[in-house]
Amino acid sequence: MVGIVGPSGSGKTTLLSCIAGLETYGGQVSLHRSESSSGVEPSDVAWIQQKVAAVAQRSAAEVAGQPLLLRGASLSDVESAVSVHFATMGLGHALSRPFGRLSGGERQRVAVVQALLLDRPILIADEPTASLDRANAQLVAECLRTASRCGTIVLIATHDRSVADTADRIWTL
Repeated sequence: MVGIVGPSGSGKTTLLSCIAGLETYGGQVSLHRSESSSGVEPSDVAWIQQKVAAVAQRSAAEVAGQPLLLRGASLSDVESAVSVHFATMGLGHALSRPFGRLSGGERQRVAVVQALLLDRPILIADEPTASLDRANAQLVAECLRTASRCGTIVLIATHDRSVADTADRIWTL
């Protein structure tokens, strides 16, 4: 798990976008001992963006589980996984609430759940705690830390030094 810190405008989001292959650049990304000039395979990356966009009328559970359903997972498996992750994130009350009626912090935690459910080898989190109070920020950081301990490469850009301090390494831009 790598925490990426630096002032606004220092390039944290750009760095993450380059690593994920969403922006072109002149260097190379080395991952799992293979190199690529175009970043990593998009199918290897789960991305938590700063701003969470989703269909406002869909329930929070539908938003979190949609990628799994699109990959062919059964509805019952998705509902079960979403329920467990929502409980862990303190979102049990929001399962059926329309996404558009959630607070910014609740939306951010739904995005974290969605990324964790994808279970990809790389999880990129761009300011995932910016809309959260200290307790929920630490909860998200611990969930990302757990994913890292289970073998996921986690890159987290943050202004919150206490979140960055949960990482194995910190890159300062």
